[in-house]
Amino acid sequence: MEAVIKFADLTVRSLLILNGGAALAVLSFAANKAGSNSALAWSVWYFGVGAACSVATAALSYFGQSFFSHDRDSIGCWFQGSAIVFGFAGWLLFLFGMLDASSRM
Repeated sequence: MEAVIKFADLTVRSLLILNGGAALAVLSFAANKAGSNSALAWSVWYFGVGAACSVATAALSYFGQSFFSHDRDSIGCWFQGSAIVFGFAGWLLFLFGMLDASSRM
């Protein structure tokens, strides 16, 4: 079970790094390319919301594990399911941001 929790932790951290790094890369690219800053605004928005989803995933996972450790499995399952939804949303937002950025460059 400990290996599963470590893997989930690594996944959430990777999601945050992907979205945050992509947002920084797009901002850096837009700063060097005159006149296209507003064209890449949606890409930065996708990456920013994706990063926020990864933080929400971490928080929901923490609360879910807390409830599981106190034998409140039904509440823990709700938090765990919500964390999965936010994690999936973070991945989708990363993909949308990548597609949007590549179509505007």
